[in-house]
Parts: sequence; structure tokens; C-alpha cells
Amino acid sequence: MILDKYISTLTTALSAELPGFQAQQRMLALPRKPVAIPNSPETATAAAVLILLYQTGSDIQFYLTERTHSVENHKGQISLPGGAQENNESLSDTARRETWEEIGVPVNSIHIIGKLTPLYVPITSFMIHPFVGWTNPEPPTKPDPSEVNKLISVSMTSLINDNLEENEVRQIRGYEVLVPYFRFGQDKVWGATAMILAEFKLILKSVKEG
Repeated sequence: MILDKYISTLTTALSAELPGFQAQQRMLALPRKPVAIPNSPETATAAAVLILLYQTGSDIQFYLTERTHSVENHKGQISLPGGAQENNESLSDTARRETWEEIGVPVNSIHIIGKLTPLYVPITSFMIHPFVGWTNPEPPTKPDPSEVNKLISVSMTSLINDNLEENEVRQIRGYEVLVPYFRFGQDKVWGATAMILAEFKLILKSVKEG
């Protein structure tokens, strides 16, 4: 199966040295003027997100969610399933639990194969730990309407397509900001999620070239 080959190759790639912040910063939103941010990585809240791979036909896809406006952070933005670490659970368990709670994919059907470089988000003071996993076959989903406005499926083909990277200037918290983003159909993926996907994209391209 296509998925089996992908998983084997990706597992090896994720265990090697990662591209890191150099890859992430390609999608970093940059204010036109300096911004004072009081938070620091030392006081950040640990969180985890999941890139969950599954096969549909001859393609491999993963899920993104459009967040509702009733969630506490990143209202209305497009994100990977995930959230804050709870109690004494491992961060990989956080990623699985949050995926179950947000989009209804059973925890025991999610297999973690590796992780990407942690990403600090100073605005909300989260240290995000991105994990990569897979499930087979394509899982049933049941998005939580209090957290998820829309469930989005993105193909690996779309993610590695350089023509789907764009940028625009926005007003964010009173600042003019140059915002790079991925355009998947009508959806714009920017911010921390885009930075995480930028690193994953570079890994996928190296795997494809290899």
C-alpha cells in the first residue's frame, strides 16, 4: 500500500536531524515594526498537535480544523488538532486525546511515528509539540461543534506544491504584519500551523526526492 511505504520512509526521516526553526520561519508572520511581547518560553504552557495521515484512494491526506469563535485561543483560525497537556500525560498522548476530543478519531487507532521541532508561540505563550501519526483505514470523524466549525482534509500533493504558498499584509492587534500562508482551496493556513507545516513539507520533499 502507498501508506505503508510512506510511513516507513517518514519514520526514518523523522528520526534523523530535523530542519528545525530555519524551515519553520519561512512561514513566520513578521510585523513591520518591533512588537513588545511580555511572555517567554520558560513560562510557556506545553501543548501538542497532530498531523494525522490516512490514505484516500491513491493519495495520502491529513486533517486541519477551522476553530469556532467560542474557543479560548486562536478563534476562527485553521489549526491542526491539538491542545494543552493535562495532568501527567505524555505529549504524544495529549496529541491523541485532543484529536479524539476535537474530531472524534479513536485514540487506539492513532499510531505515532515521530515528532517535529517544538514551536514557541509568544502571543499565547504556548510551547507546541507537533507529532506525526497515521491511521488506517480512513477513520470515521465526529467534530466537536463547540470547538470545530469545519473539518478540512489536505493532501500531501497540495502541501508540497510551492504554488500554494502566498503572502499578504494584515492588521493584527493594531500592527501591520506580513503574513505568509498556505492556500488550500478557499482556506488560508497561517501562523503557528503554517510554520509547523513548513517543516513537515521540507521533510516530505526530501523523502520524495530520495
